[in-house]
Amino acid sequence: MKINSAIFLAFSSLIAPAIAYGETYTDEYLWYMSCFSGVTSNVLYCDAQKKAGRGYSVTTDCACNSTAAMGSMLYCLYSQMNDPVKVEDYVIENCATQKVNYTHEKLQSIYKNATRYLVDVSELKDYNVSEDYFYSPIYHDADYVRRYYQSNKVRYENSYYGWLYGIASIAYWGCVLALCSVFHWSRILFPNFVAKCTGPITRAWRATVILPATFDKNHVDSKWLFGKLDIGLIPTRFESLVILGFYAIELAFNVSHIYTIPGGSTSRATKTLEIYGLIGIRTGVTGVWIFPLVFLFAGRNNFLISLTGINQASFSAFHRWIARAFTILAFIHSWAYMAMSIINGNIKNAIKRPYWYWGMISTAFAVGMCFQAVWYFRKNYYDFFAFVHLIFGVFCLIGLWIHCWKLRSYHEWEFCAGAIWCFDRFIRIVRCCAFGFPKVNCKIIGDDTIKIIVPKPSYWKAFPGSFCYIYFFRPARWWESHPFTIVESDGDEQHIVFYIKVKEGVTLYIYNYLMKQPDHCADIRVTVEGPYGHHQPTRKYSKTLLIAGGNGIPGPYAHALDLASRTSDKQVRLYWTIREWKNLEWFYDELAKLGHYKDRCEVYIYCTRGGDMPNFGASECSSEAGSISKGSNEKGDEPVDVQQRISQIEALSYIHFEKGRPNTLKILEDEIDTAPGSVAVMTCGHPKMSDDLRSGVARMVLKNDKRIDYFEENQLW
Repeated sequence: MKINSAIFLAFSSLIAPAIAYGETYTDEYLWYMSCFSGVTSNVLYCDAQKKAGRGYSVTTDCACNSTAAMGSMLYCLYSQMNDPVKVEDYVIENCATQKVNYTHEKLQSIYKNATRYLVDVSELKDYNVSEDYFYSPIYHDADYVRRYYQSNKVRYENSYYGWLYGIASIAYWGCVLALCSVFHWSRILFPNFVAKCTGPITRAWRATVILPATFDKNHVDSKWLFGKLDIGLIPTRFESLVILGFYAIELAFNVSHIYTIPGGSTSRATKTLEIYGLIGIRTGVTGVWIFPLVFLFAGRNNFLISLTGINQASFSAFHRWIARAFTILAFIHSWAYMAMSIINGNIKNAIKRPYWYWGMISTAFAVGMCFQAVWYFRKNYYDFFAFVHLIFGVFCLIGLWIHCWKLRSYHEWEFCAGAIWCFDRFIRIVRCCAFGFPKVNCKIIGDDTIKIIVPKPSYWKAFPGSFCYIYFFRPARWWESHPFTIVESDGDEQHIVFYIKVKEGVTLYIYNYLMKQPDHCADIRVTVEGPYGHHQPTRKYSKTLLIAGGNGIPGPYAHALDLASRTSDKQVRLYWTIREWKNLEWFYDELAKLGHYKDRCEVYIYCTRGGDMPNFGASECSSEAGSISKGSNEKGDEPVDVQQRISQIEALSYIHFEKGRPNTLKILEDEIDTAPGSVAVMTCGHPKMSDDLRSGVARMVLKNDKRIDYFEENQLW
C-alpha cells in the first residue's frame, strides 16, 4: 500500500505543472497584437524591425519608445475596441515592462496629435518598407487587422480547447475509475447493503451491461471472425462501452470548434493549410494529454488496481485502446504538418529541424507498436513481442519528449509518462532484490507441469489469488518473466509453491532442461517479483462457488483453503475438472491438506478421460496413497476401478469423484438455488469454460433475486 501511495503522489505532482498550459488571452492582448502587426507590416519604425523582420518586437522595442508608432497603435486600438479605458490600461501595463511609463492623459495626448498627421501608406510612391525609416503615424488596414485578430483568436482558442478537452479526457477516465471504486469498496465495507441491491433495475443493469461479454460468449477465449481469422480477445460489454465512450468523446473533442476565417487567415495562405494547422494542433494537444495514461494503465505496480478493484487484465485492455487512440491522434498530427510542409514547398528544410524529425520518429514507433502488438504476435511470440514492445516504447517516449521540448510546450506530459514507467521498473527491481535470489527446487510432475518450491522471506505475505512473476537465471532466458499463481501450503509460512503448465517460451525451455536432469529435477536460481493482484472479497458472501479447470486450480484452491480455515459459517464448494486421473499426482498434497476442513468445504473432481491410476509415491503426504497406487493386483485380484481405488485413499475420501465432463451451467443453477444468501462465483481454467460461466452467471443474475457476483482469475495479457 505504501508503494501504491508513492506512485499516486508521484503521478499527481508531475501532472500538476501541465495546468499552466490552460492560459487564455484577453481581447486587449489580441487586438494589441493585431494592431502592431497591421502597423509594422507597412512601415519601418526602428532597428529591431530591420534586425528581426517585419511585425517583430513592436510592442517591446518600438511602440513604447516611438511616438509615431504609439500614435499609429492607439489610432488602430481605439478604432477596433469600444472601451478606451481598457485600451489605455493595457498599453500602460505593457510599456511598464519596458520601463516606459505612460499615463492616461499622456496616451490621450499622443492619440489626438496622431490624428492630425495620419498618413495613408498606400499613396506613397517608391517607399521601401525594408530600408526606409518612417516618422509619422499611419492609417491601418482595417480588414487585415480584423483578420489577424480572428486568426489569432481561432489559433489560441484551438489550443485552449485542446487543453480543455485534454482535461475532459482525463476526467472521463477519472469518473469511470471513481464509479468502479465506489462499487468495489461498497462490496468490502457494506456487504449486507450490497447483498440487498437485487431489484429488477439493478439485476438488469448487471446482467446486460456489467457481466456479459461484448457480443456473444467470447471474452477469455479469443474470437474467430468467420471461423477463419483469430482477431484476439474481446473486452467485456462494460469495458467495451467504456472504450466506445472514450473514442466517441475523443472524436468530438478533435472536430469541435474548428472553423476557418471569413476572408482567409493571415497566418495561412489557403483554407486547406488553415484547416491542416488547426487539426494538427488539436490532435497534438489532446494526444499528449492521454499519453501518460498509456503507461499508467500498463504498469504492474498500478495503484489503481487496489483503489478501484479493476483487475490487471481490464487495465491491459484499456491500455491497448488508449494507446491506439494516441497513435491515431499522433498520426493525424504528423500527417497534417507533413502535408503543410509539402504544400508550402519547405519539406527539405522541415526535415532538418530536430523537433520535426523527432516527432515523426515518435509517431513511426507508435504505429509500429500498434502493429507489433496485434493478437497474433502476443499469442504466438509473446517474449519477442514484449522485448520489441519495450524497445519501441523507449524510442516513442524519447522522440515525443524531444519533439515537445524543442517546441517548449507540453514536455511535462512526457516527463510524467517517463517517470511513471521508470518508477514502475524501479519498484519491480526493488521487489526482486527484497525477495532475494534463492536456488529453488524445480521438478517435472505429470506430463506437462513443473512444480517449484520457493523459500520466501519472513515478511513476504501472499494472499488468495495473488500471482508473481518468476525470473529463471538460466543463460538463454534470464531476462524473461511470466506470471504464475501462488499456492501457500497450510501451516507452512516459509515456502510458496508454483504449479506451472508447460507451454512455449521460458516454460518449455525449463522443461527441456529438467528432462535432461536426473529424476527430472534440478535446483535453479530464481527471483520472484510480487505479489500482484488483489484479494477478492469472497469472505463477504454466504456461499462461494469455485470452479477450476486443469492447471487453473491454484487460485480457486487458495480461496477455498482461506475460506475453510478462517470461516465456519460459509458454504464453500470447489469444482475441479481434469483430463486424466494421473493429473491428481501433482496436486495431491494440497488436496490432502484441504481435507482437514472437509466439514467446511465440499470438493468435486471431474475426470473427462479417465486413464491409469496416479502414482502418488513422490508426494509428501502420500504414504498410504503410494501403497495403494503400487499394489495394483499383485496377487491376481480382480481389476478395481481407478475411481474407486482413488476414493479408498483416506486423505482423498472426502472428495466427490465423477467421470465425464461437468455440466457447469447445471451446477451453477443448483448451487445458486440452494444458497442461503449472496453467492460469489469464481473461475480459473479453460477459456471456453470461463466464458460459459460468465454467460451463465449473467442469466442467473437476471432471473434470481439473490446477490450473485462473478470473479475471473484468468490472467489475460
